[in-house]
Amino acid sequence: MHADHELQKSEGGGFFSWQKAMKKLLFLGDWPKACRRMFMVLLTMVVCTTAAHALTWTPRTSAADNTWKSVTYGNGLFVAVSNSGTGNRVMTSPDGITWTPRTSAADNTWSSVTYGNGLFVAVAETGSGNFVMTSPDGITWTGRAAASNINWGGVTYGNGLFVAVAYSGAGRRVMTSPDGVNWTLQAPTQAFGGVIYGNGLFVAVIFVGSIGQRVMTSPDGITWTPRTSAADNLWRSVTYGNGLFVAVSDSGAGNRVMTSPDGITWIPRSSAADNSWKSVIYGNGLFVAVSNSGTGMTSPDGITWTIDTTPTNAWRSVTYGNGLFVAVADTGTGNRVMTGVNTQSQTITFSNPGAQNFGTTPTLSATSTSSLAVTFTSSTMGVCTITSAGALTLISAGTCTINANQAGDLSYQAAPTVTQTFTVNAILPGTPTVTTTTAGNGQVTVSFLPPTSNGGSPITSYTVTSSPGGVTATGTSSPIIVTGLTNGTAYTFTVTASNSAGASSASGATNSVAPKPSQTITFANPGAQNFGTTPTLTATSTSSLAVSFTSSTTGVCTITSGGSLTFVTTGTCTINVDQAGDASYLVASTVTRSFSVNTVVPGTPTIGAATAGNAQASVAFSAPAFNGGAVITGYTVTSSPGGLTGTGTASPITVTGLTNGTAYTFTVTATNSAGTSAGSTASNTVTPKASQTMTFANPGAQNFGTTPTLTATSTSSLAVSFTSSTTGVCTITSGGALTLISAGTCTINANQAGDLSYQAAPTVTQTFTVNAILPGTPTVTTTTAGNGQVTVSFLPPTSNGGSPITSYTVTSSPGGVTATGTSSPIIVTGLTNGTAYTFTVTASNSAGASSASGATNSVAPVLPSAAGTCGSASGQIFAFVPSANLCTAGTASVVASANGQYTWSCNGSGGSSNASCAANWTSTGGNNTGMVSVPSNSNNNWALNTSSVNFTPARGANNSPATPPPANYTFPQGLASFTLTSGALGSDATVTIHYTEAIPAGAVYMKYGRTQSSPTTDGWYPLAANRVSFSNDRKSVTLTLTDGGEGDHDRTANSTIVDPGGPAVVASTAEAIPTLSEWAMILLAAVMAILGVLRRHRHLGISLTQIIR
Repeated sequence: MHADHELQKSEGGGFFSWQKAMKKLLFLGDWPKACRRMFMVLLTMVVCTTAAHALTWTPRTSAADNTWKSVTYGNGLFVAVSNSGTGNRVMTSPDGITWTPRTSAADNTWSSVTYGNGLFVAVAETGSGNFVMTSPDGITWTGRAAASNINWGGVTYGNGLFVAVAYSGAGRRVMTSPDGVNWTLQAPTQAFGGVIYGNGLFVAVIFVGSIGQRVMTSPDGITWTPRTSAADNLWRSVTYGNGLFVAVSDSGAGNRVMTSPDGITWIPRSSAADNSWKSVIYGNGLFVAVSNSGTGMTSPDGITWTIDTTPTNAWRSVTYGNGLFVAVADTGTGNRVMTGVNTQSQTITFSNPGAQNFGTTPTLSATSTSSLAVTFTSSTMGVCTITSAGALTLISAGTCTINANQAGDLSYQAAPTVTQTFTVNAILPGTPTVTTTTAGNGQVTVSFLPPTSNGGSPITSYTVTSSPGGVTATGTSSPIIVTGLTNGTAYTFTVTASNSAGASSASGATNSVAPKPSQTITFANPGAQNFGTTPTLTATSTSSLAVSFTSSTTGVCTITSGGSLTFVTTGTCTINVDQAGDASYLVASTVTRSFSVNTVVPGTPTIGAATAGNAQASVAFSAPAFNGGAVITGYTVTSSPGGLTGTGTASPITVTGLTNGTAYTFTVTATNSAGTSAGSTASNTVTPKASQTMTFANPGAQNFGTTPTLTATSTSSLAVSFTSSTTGVCTITSGGALTLISAGTCTINANQAGDLSYQAAPTVTQTFTVNAILPGTPTVTTTTAGNGQVTVSFLPPTSNGGSPITSYTVTSSPGGVTATGTSSPIIVTGLTNGTAYTFTVTASNSAGASSASGATNSVAPVLPSAAGTCGSASGQIFAFVPSANLCTAGTASVVASANGQYTWSCNGSGGSSNASCAANWTSTGGNNTGMVSVPSNSNNNWALNTSSVNFTPARGANNSPATPPPANYTFPQGLASFTLTSGALGSDATVTIHYTEAIPAGAVYMKYGRTQSSPTTDGWYPLAANRVSFSNDRKSVTLTLTDGGEGDHDRTANSTIVDPGGPAVVASTAEAIPTLSEWAMILLAAVMAILGVLRRHRHLGISLTQIIR
């Protein structure tokens, strides 16, 4: 046979794994079956625990007082579910102590919860909808459909499968799921109480069912086999641990526990009590069961059970995790959770350290059988203190008591406290420190500081010793007086301190000091003194040394050191006399005397000005410089003649009862507690007068532009005068003539200055409104025509109606076109060029609009004119401003031009200066009339030289090209010649030319100048088609010209483009000679030069327009 006698301890460390030992011993060869059974019984009998296993339970506050039915542990979190509560039928805790309510997937009656494969899964007995819910974290829950909505009472996880069992309901009562989401019904139909997975097997216990078979097992959760239970009890819960299945029930007599090593063969076990056991769990080497009708119970092996005291409650479920047992209940208030720890006892070894001398700093040590660190405390803090690590500090001599403690942990209970008591011995105190010595008459007072250490025992006395002489004195504190010394002899002193251990070493010697004889001061009380006097006090000393004086009542009196006394006020004056001593005498004791300072009558007030009133006068004065040592309580003013008086506490004082018209003077006296001062000098002479009032009625609102005269009367019948407080709105003469300056609020004051018989009357003020009126009519001065607009200038009206003019409105006739502005001139836009208009102007203020001005002269808007220099028109045809020699200074007259074929009138100045004109023309050869205007060019890169614009016949004219065009080409619009300047070197320019007649179909644009093939000789050529674009109505043509290239007359890149050319038609017959009508047609070809530069890469566009009407 092979014997292996190794027996392993369980993880709890308190009992042997008898199952493993039994298996090893039962298969030691060919033992008879009966012997093996006997050995098994004997082995079971001899196995014993090595230590008591008890749990310490602590009640905890649940997240809510719900009926909590199940609790589990997983992923570092305790999770409990209940079958009551609103939205909070789940609670979680990281430590089993602090619980947080969580929202369940539905308010179903959740009965059981488990954790597996990273998922919490709970099942419900009843509810609506999903009877399963899952959560990856215990916090956020999702409802899942059960395989059947019956009364599910238990759920577990094992071998990659969730298995749930029900205790009632139609049909099958087991369902399985690989993921907690998708569930499948399995065959069993029993009333299951609980289910567990262990040792490769699912084991379910049955609440009620077939006799003798209240256990079922399954290797896969699908196929189930009934097993014979140990008893037909109401089995509620089953667990697996340490190789053993253990089930508990809430019925039966002494057999409410059964165990099985394999889930198949079950043995009844005696429970610790016949309680209604609801749940069992295994953890930390211990089986733990809870009930809803009493205490709990524990077992290290599932066989022998011990009552375990728990807080009173109906406990329904228990789990284990993170070193902690956690149970939940379905009754109780705020305490429906309890936590339990499995602890062992421990002891402390702490030896008595023996007597210790005060001043030492020993460190004490102790050990525990658990090897956990021991901590220390002191029970005698007045004698000794200690740190938790054992560092001892001795406070005083006496008996020191130290306690050693070990608080325990999850595995050990707190150790019993071990206390040691020992003596702290006193030592000699430290040395005192001498601070000062003070000589006396045959004695010296010595002051000192106590030592920093009293040696652990209170200092009972100090001894001061003199040198020379060794004279001593003792006391219990500083200072100590050493008597019996010789005056004039120099001494030093040392000090020692004594406690119960003896006397300390002596201090260092004091400074040398010699005793002196005493002296006294004689200082007689000077008696009561009158305020305002300046006596000198005297005193003497027995040493004949000079004394000095000080005052203790400086608010009443001050004194110089020599005794000159000054009184500040009346009251009690206290004077001190001192003598500071010298090398031969001690300081004398201060002598103090107190005496009264009496009040005297005050000085005389200083008279001021007297002012007459109606049968009264007001008298001003200044207080006396000297108040006699007491507060002046009042002043009296007396008239002369008549002796009439007035009293008061301050200036001025009014004396009433006087006779109007009588002249008076006045004197003033001051009075304090001592009496009345002498009278002041007489005041100026005044004569009282009668009062008067005025009547001044409010004139009411006034319209601006009126000139009312205001009136007022006085009761004295004296004339009233007027003034204005609002001169920006109104002014007034003293006689009442009112002038209104602007609209607003006018304030007028009426005054009467009085005379010899009457006082001035109180001012009467009246305030009233000045209303604005319509302003006057503006005056038109000039009108200036523009392009579709006219500028109207005007003068503002002479009157603004009392309110600022806010705007002006100019109105045209015809059309009623208006424009507004705040000042002249105003431009009226939106007019039709060539139409004659007149204009009127109105002014508006806050009151409204004025009447309209007279109409302006008639004026017609025109196209904008261009500024350009005049050129010569002699013998040529031009479409721009005539030359200087055809203009007169001032308004130009009608002038013949181009051989009398056309007449021009120039509106503007002539001469050598630039003219800004419109050139009106009339053809003498026909009925065509119109106006040529060359607008100002913009400041873009390419600029049009306006004076260069020239329209001419292609042949026969003075300014026609030197070389005629080919004979078969005709030019219906004639030729246009112009010059562009200031462009980018070598760049393109785009030019648009507008005509009054449509360009014939099939026309090309013929250019005169040099070509690429003939760069030095002028000639005619058609501009390339990609450089020519005719408009849809064929009344304009757009050209693309290149500086120094195509379209440039001189083909030189010089930022200047010269461009003679025009639309040409190829004739089918011989070339026609231009006739006079052709000349007229050329001039009717209108081109308006409008510059618009449009860059297309390097291309610059210019719109050149001539409008001819």
